[in-house]
Amino acid sequence: DPAHHGARVGLAQQYLATNVPQIARDLLTDVLKSHPSLPEAHYTLGQVHEQLGDRTAAIASYSAFIRYAPARLSQHVELVRRRVDTLAGAR
Repeated sequence: DPAHHGARVGLAQQYLATNVPQIARDLLTDVLKSHPSLPEAHYTLGQVHEQLGDRTAAIASYSAFIRYAPARLSQHVELVRRRVDTLAGAR
């Protein structure tokens, strides 16, 4: 369903898993235009940027995930925060 943002994020995750990150990036960028505070889209976009080798963009996407993540994702936020620290140190 093209109007269902969760389904589009899931589709982007599948493209990422099958090593087609450019299509995943395009899907997620489109989702974030209409749902800019969707944490799952920011997280997956961070993964896409990592796979594409763009640390700066990955850090930005992961940081947006941290900012928008609800309390139920607090454990995941800590893992992502550590990943951001690792990426920032790798520059």
